[in-house]
Amino acid sequence: VRIRPDADVTDIALLAADSNLYSIPVVDTQDRVLGVVTVDDVLEATIPEDWRRREPHFARGRAMRPRNSPSTP
Repeated sequence: VRIRPDADVTDIALLAADSNLYSIPVVDTQDRVLGVVTVDDVLEATIPEDWRRREPHFARGRAMRPRNSPSTP
């Protein structure tokens, strides 16, 4: 499994999910490795920036709940 540098992020996400991979090598036309794309890279490219600026969360049971900060009771 490998991708080219011009691969579409949607195709990369589907390939990673279908192949159960956390990273995929990026290769040139002669199959030389240029780098890797990780699931984190795909998420960063697809999740809107305003979603990334939310309050930090931590797991509690089955739900994600906001952390209490000094300014929050």
